Amino acid sequence: EKAAAQKNFTVSTSALTYSTAAKLRQPSLRQDEEVVGAASEVLSFNYRLLGNPAIITKWKKYANSGQLQELMQAGLHYDDGNEGNGSQIKIQLHHMDALVPRSTKFYAERSFTQSSYRYLLPIEWILPSIDDSDNGTRRSDEMSQMEEWWKHVAAQSSSTSQRKHQPRSGGQGQSMSSPDSPQFIKRLKQSLKATESETVPNRRSRRQAAANEKSKTNTANDSSNIDLDSDEYTNNDSSPIRLAPGRFGQLWRKRRRCWSNFAHPQLTGMASSPGHEAVWRTMDRARIVGFVDLQNNDNDDGGSERDSPNDTSTLRNMHIVLEFRADGFVVGQIPRVISALVAMTNGWIPQNFFDVATRPDAYIPSKNTAPPFLDKRLYFHTARYHFHELTGNGDENFAKTIHTESESEQNWEADLRKRLMGGATSSMNRKEEDSWLAELRDLVSPELRQLIQTFETDSIEDHTHAADDAQDTSTTTLPYVDTDAPVEYSITLDLLRDIVSSGKWPATSDARSRVIKSPNRRGSSSGNNIVTNKKGALASAFPGNTISSGSFTVVNDQIWDDSDMLPLGNALFPELTKAVFDLEKEIIRRTSPPLFSADGMDRQSPTSLPRSPSTHCAVNRNAQFTPHVDSGRGQGQRVSMIAGLGNFTGGEILVEGKAYGIRYNALE
Repeated sequence: EKAAAQKNFTVSTSALTYSTAAKLRQPSLRQDEEVVGAASEVLSFNYRLLGNPAIITKWKKYANSGQLQELMQAGLHYDDGNEGNGSQIKIQLHHMDALVPRSTKFYAERSFTQSSYRYLLPIEWILPSIDDSDNGTRRSDEMSQMEEWWKHVAAQSSSTSQRKHQPRSGGQGQSMSSPDSPQFIKRLKQSLKATESETVPNRRSRRQAAANEKSKTNTANDSSNIDLDSDEYTNNDSSPIRLAPGRFGQLWRKRRRCWSNFAHPQLTGMASSPGHEAVWRTMDRARIVGFVDLQNNDNDDGGSERDSPNDTSTLRNMHIVLEFRADGFVVGQIPRVISALVAMTNGWIPQNFFDVATRPDAYIPSKNTAPPFLDKRLYFHTARYHFHELTGNGDENFAKTIHTESESEQNWEADLRKRLMGGATSSMNRKEEDSWLAELRDLVSPELRQLIQTFETDSIEDHTHAADDAQDTSTTTLPYVDTDAPVEYSITLDLLRDIVSSGKWPATSDARSRVIKSPNRRGSSSGNNIVTNKKGALASAFPGNTISSGSFTVVNDQIWDDSDMLPLGNALFPELTKAVFDLEKEIIRRTSPPLFSADGMDRQSPTSLPRSPSTHCAVNRNAQFTPHVDSGRGQGQRVSMIAGLGNFTGGEILVEGKAYGIRYNALE
């Protein structure tokens, strides 16, 4: 506005956004608490310019002349000296375009289609441990191999042609003088690949693959997890694969994965639940983009002489630059991915860790496994705007706005790394990082291995039982154990059994179905013994019969004010609705406060006070749920209560990974 006033223009700003802000998208995606630096942040000003076409043309010419950029740069606080002082804020404008007139509005925050972050990974973290006698020989061999390879990297870094595209190595195109990458680098690349989202083939590719397989085996392709005439696709474990519709080009075929297990421990409640849409993200690319030698204040663009990496002090200053590209990152996701990459590369956890940890039905207890000093190693790189850059939504100048490979931005990024890493290599900080690495190796990784092994064992058993049940064509029904229920539970239990025996169990809502273990909708054997009928109701498949299952909601109309918003369950089962909330009152009356509760539960009211009546109740039967957080639609009530009725096996509830039996034993 100041610049416009100097040129006799009238400008009013209507919106100011920047690409790393996530206030409008999802608070779960904000990274600004862990990231304090950016190589190429994108800001957008949407403004209204009053004037005739001649004035607009004149304004565009002035804005693109560089004078406006110089004026704005002068208005920013810019620390041009004392580079080691991390308390100073340093801001530099790399490039500016006046995109006028625009047919569509552009917002740096909402319009971006891909963001990328970079992390400076110490090479020493992924080398075989020097304290491990079994790895002593391997470490020595890899160090010797790394010395030759590092010299080659240094020579390439100083070459003026390094930015030109080079063909992939291998075959006849591989240079005989290029040393092979060390084994730890190959292991790191494999680990990075494991984090990436797969690109799901389209229908034509699936048909072609099926035809090829059929011609090889000369038998019909009976794979039940791929519908050749549909865009729907399921994984080998019979769980549906979620794509990313609305993304540019083939990016929409990237498989979205559930990153709730990688969320920051402070991101609690629905914000980190697998049922929350924001935790389902695609990891488009994870790769090595460069190397940094902090001892020489050098990076992959420099050409100064490097010392031998066999020297201990030199080794501690050698870093690998990792880049992660995605459609968004959950708070805490990148640091915990880094921890997993270090553990996988060292062989402390299995290579299928990400396959299991990103399943919505897998729960990994939140631990503070993030590496220390994130603010000194992690920084935002840039954002992409594919629809504006590569389609008619943008203009010919828009693609020039994002100059992530310009000389100015490369120099800025090199300076940013030095400023961030100013004190990260001090002896005190190294001790803390060494302590974290030892904890990751000796405490965290063994627990993760045990969790993965347990989950895989349970999955194998479930699939085995499902296959046996599918082959059993007898009419055997489930055993019925005639156990008397406690008197306070008997009325509610009888009403529920009447609903089941009469076949009146209602269909489960779409929203509730998202947190129930997803079945194979085409009826193939599934690890959770659940199938879905055409009406969307859930049913558990057993040999010889089908037993109603699923979930529906009833509301306590005695304390719920809005009678117009009562669910269908109230209308279908008025007697059950009354019995359910009478049961809760009786449980509260018979139990001295407080009720038995899960470990670590945070109560809002004093423990001496009895529980307040609930407004809502979810009635579930034979439904196995994925990890989730209830929506909490009650009147300010955060504490739920659950109880089990009837004769069943299993049925425990897991709270933060700990199982509790709830059969006739209410739990808060």
